[in-house]
Amino acid sequence: MRLGLEHWHAVGSELGNTYFFTLLAATLADAGDVDGARDALADAAAVGERTGEGWWEPELRRMRGELELRAGGDRGVAAAHAAAALALARTRGAEALAARAEETLRRAG
Repeated sequence: MRLGLEHWHAVGSELGNTYFFTLLAATLADAGDVDGARDALADAAAVGERTGEGWWEPELRRMRGELELRAGGDRGVAAAHAAAALALARTRGAEALAARAEETLRRAG
């Protein structure tokens, strides 16, 4: 996945990279590489900030909360990420992303 993202970037495209980096983060997290997943989310955030691509930002924030939970970290931090994701998703009318954020918030509870 990283190689694909590198090739995508090499041809000058960053369209959709926040989404793709979030997919990479989920894959790494599922494989037990929480630090690698956090790095992928940082890459997603950097692309989003640089390009203004923010349509996937609620999921990026939710994933930060998920990673906090998977790492056995601070449930309050996880809840704060999920709550921020939920608020942003609701503001944008992104019902599916809001539902995902609600689930993460419930588990962080």
